[in-house]
Amino acid sequence: MPYDERLVLAQEIIDKLEKEVGAVSANRGTALLTDVLGLTDHATPVAQVYAVQPATNDWGTNTDPSPNFIAMTVDQKHGNCDMKAELVYQAIRNRPSANGAVINTKICRVFIPGHAFCILCDHNLPGVAVAGTHTINAFGGDAVVVDLWQEDYWTPNTWLPHGKVPGPERAYWRLKIKNNPIGVIREHTFAL
Repeated sequence: MPYDERLVLAQEIIDKLEKEVGAVSANRGTALLTDVLGLTDHATPVAQVYAVQPATNDWGTNTDPSPNFIAMTVDQKHGNCDMKAELVYQAIRNRPSANGAVINTKICRVFIPGHAFCILCDHNLPGVAVAGTHTINAFGGDAVVVDLWQEDYWTPNTWLPHGKVPGPERAYWRLKIKNNPIGVIREHTFAL
C-alpha cells in the first residue's frame, strides 16, 4: 500500500482523537512550562492513570491494548506518549479506513528510549514474539509514523518526508525516531 493512503488514515485518526477525546499532551514542552508556572496541571491526571493500572494488572496483550488503560486515558483527557500511542493503536484497530475506503495495513505499537508511538507498514517483522529491536528502515519505504503525542504523522523512509511540517520539537523527536532502535510492543495486521 502506498504511503499516501496511510497518511490520510493517520491524519483522520489524529483529527478524530483530538476532536472526540481531546487528550491533552502531558510532558511536552508547553505543558511542562505552564505546569511549572502553575497555570496548568498535566501531570496529576497522568499519574492517576498509572497509579490504578498496576492494581488491575491489565497491561494488554501482544495484539490488544488494555481496555482499562484506554478508558482511564479518555476519562482523564490527558496523556503522555504511551497513553496516546495506545489511543491511536485502538482507534486504527477499530477503524482501518481512510476517506471511507478500508485500508489494508499493519499497525505496530512501538517505542524508542523515552518515547512511544505507532507505525503503519506492510513489512512482516519478528515483532512481539521475538525480543529485539528494529531500525526505522525495517518498516519499509511506505511506512508512516503516527505520533498523537506530537500530533504528527510522517513518512520516515522517503527521501523527502511527507506529512505534517515539523517545528523544532517535532523535528527533535523525528530525529530520535530515525536514530534509535525501535521495539514492537503489539501489532495487528489487517488483510494485506
